[in-house]
Amino acid sequence: NLPPPTLAKLGLDYDTLSAINPRIVVAAGTGFGSTGPWSDRAGFDSVGQAMSGAMYMTGQPDAPARAHANYVDFSTAMSLAWGTLAALWAREKTGRGQLVQASLLRSALVHTNGVLIEQALLQKDRVPQGNRGYTTAPVDLFRTQNGWLTVQSVGQVMFDRWTEVVGRTDLKADPRFATDTLRGDHSAEISGIMSDWCAQRTLEQVMAALDAARIPCAPVLTPQEALEHPQIVGSGLLRDMDFPSLDRPFPLVPHPVDMSESEITLQRAPLLGEHTDEVLHELGLDDQAIAALRSDGVL
Repeated sequence: NLPPPTLAKLGLDYDTLSAINPRIVVAAGTGFGSTGPWSDRAGFDSVGQAMSGAMYMTGQPDAPARAHANYVDFSTAMSLAWGTLAALWAREKTGRGQLVQASLLRSALVHTNGVLIEQALLQKDRVPQGNRGYTTAPVDLFRTQNGWLTVQSVGQVMFDRWTEVVGRTDLKADPRFATDTLRGDHSAEISGIMSDWCAQRTLEQVMAALDAARIPCAPVLTPQEALEHPQIVGSGLLRDMDFPSLDRPFPLVPHPVDMSESEITLQRAPLLGEHTDEVLHELGLDDQAIAALRSDGVL
């Protein structure tokens, strides 16, 4: 997360490193990219969220909101990983490395690209409207007698099934709700109907009815509830990992994908300096030389 001028000053830019080793692959993640008037600025996840339109569209008209999950950070890291793997594969064919670049702003714009395309072409000038969807309904969070859930209905068939669940089949003939787009335009009324229906029932009753109608829904879980949810636990999406400084294992999410022919194992992050001696031994230093480096304050 260092701006390009800082990397150059440290001698860690691609031009400097590739002159030493033409096969090197340099992965550079920055806040704003290597070009443009803000390329030398530092950035964090929230900067990408703010500048992509995502923060404005989240929350309420008078209160933009940041997503708690640092999705800009993680998607930038994953993009760099994919790019680096592609560069390594290309090197097998060309014999040369290359510079792989990603930025927080670019990753953030990937996530809001659909919104930006709509604005550029249709000039919708949308404003935030809480958890309601813009292009179909019901898409919202709803409160039951004992908890919240999210519901997302897309397409005419699913909407028709929803009207049957809430006992409002008359809505099928209402011209205001004839298409997904129209339902999105009148989402406040549809959400109101759903809210009233949910308020009279428990979370379990609502979930059972929607699931029977094959309408996607899910409970809004606290972090502790997520740790204990049968689907998360039963499908092995959290795996216990030991760590030297902890007196109990911590739950680690495995790699995002599984591969049928290649095993992907989990490894904890090393402690600071944990493998220093091992690496220096590989470089040819003996124990006495390493001890001298420590004595001199080099290590």
